[in-house]
Amino acid sequence: MRRRNHETAFRPLGEQSFPSLERYQHVRFLRVICPYAQQVQSVLSDEHTQLLLAIPKKIGLLDFLIQHPYTALRFENRVLYLGNDVSGIYDFQKKEVDIGIRRHPSEYSQTYSKQKFWNISALANTLPQVTEPTFVHELGHHLHGTLRELDLPLFRSTMLTPKSDALSQYGLANSFEYFAECFAANVFQRVELMLDDQFGCAMIERVLDRLELEIKELP
Repeated sequence: MRRRNHETAFRPLGEQSFPSLERYQHVRFLRVICPYAQQVQSVLSDEHTQLLLAIPKKIGLLDFLIQHPYTALRFENRVLYLGNDVSGIYDFQKKEVDIGIRRHPSEYSQTYSKQKFWNISALANTLPQVTEPTFVHELGHHLHGTLRELDLPLFRSTMLTPKSDALSQYGLANSFEYFAECFAANVFQRVELMLDDQFGCAMIERVLDRLELEIKELP
């Protein structure tokens, strides 16, 4: 894929209006051009899609993603895994990510208490905001997969990092989800990560130093 100027706008290729997020009816995908993904599809409005696609630039990850792009990035009404609705799926081999925007009210607006909430996304206050930490979580998977290609020993060390101090319940699932949850926490819950999971905080710092990345925190 030809490298695009970093300031290139995310241009819509078609017009589509998205109804209230509370209505999960089928809508036509909006296709956009993005400098760090060969293909982007979204059921969200153009404005909402562009806000999400701007997150890597806000947190300082844009240059890295341009060098290591996604094959496909999709924001969908539903993402199914083994017949169940999930918030997102990252394919490490294909470098594709699918993010579901649908949530039950119990899946967000949760209160932070270590390992008492499901995942970082669950701390979002409103349904539209949930997609942001979900996207960052999936960015963490992409970063982790790219690390495996660039520095296998360091990647292996992340797989051996104790995850018993994971902030969220989901971070306890396995080493891949632990890394992605730590990365999301580094963006949205940095103080909590530093205080409540020193292993995870140190792991993310080692990886970011190796990749020469300085990730900014989002409110």
